[in-house]
Amino acid sequence: MSNWFVGFTMGLIAVLAYNKMREEPPIIDIPITANDVVEAYKAGKRDALRTNMPSLELEQACLTIWSQKQK
Repeated sequence: MSNWFVGFTMGLIAVLAYNKMREEPPIIDIPITANDVVEAYKAGKRDALRTNMPSLELEQACLTIWSQKQK
């Protein structure tokens, strides 16, 4: 009897997980303005080019430039 219950429970979990995966994600309708895009760009540039504690992006950009000049 317990084997049947475990099998039934596992099957039910699998069906519920499958149905959850098939659901469409909710559409979030947040208006994005040109000012939002400009501010995001400025923030990304400021974070990527931070030199007091070099960011990983800055280190990778410098390595790419250096390796291209070595060819």
